[in-house]
Amino acid sequence: MSRKEEKIKREIKDIVTCINLYHGKTLVSICGLPNHIDSVCRLFETFSAWDVNIDMISFTPSPSPLIAIAFTAEANQLENIFKAVGDLKQTHTELRTEVVPERCKVVFSGKELAEKSGSAAYIFNAFAKSGIAIDIITTSHKEISCLISSDQAPAAKEMVESY
Repeated sequence: MSRKEEKIKREIKDIVTCINLYHGKTLVSICGLPNHIDSVCRLFETFSAWDVNIDMISFTPSPSPLIAIAFTAEANQLENIFKAVGDLKQTHTELRTEVVPERCKVVFSGKELAEKSGSAAYIFNAFAKSGIAIDIITTSHKEISCLISSDQAPAAKEMVESY
């Protein structure tokens, strides 16, 4: 590890105050949604009507007429996820959906996380060096959350413990 990486590692350890792994997540990806906020609202209203609690949301703005959106929900809501997807496909037959269960969310928390440049790069590099693929990334002012396959959770736990 270079001196720069060692310095960043020490600084990150001071900034990241908590790391948690949450098992039992399901990744839902929807492509071909009309690029209107009304469509996005209806999508989340449909999931809400089926009592699906949405967690991580990844959405990339686009000038394209169709967009893709991905989010997570609890694995125990899988039946209702499929019912909501079925409802959506009745009105949007062009939608392509993928539902991937057996996911684990790794959350890095710290009140100064957003203020330290290099935090995300260091965390993503740790995943890369551990050979752990990331499905989805979401951030907030105090958190960086990464969704991974549940079968990679032991490697993530080892990565976190060596952090």
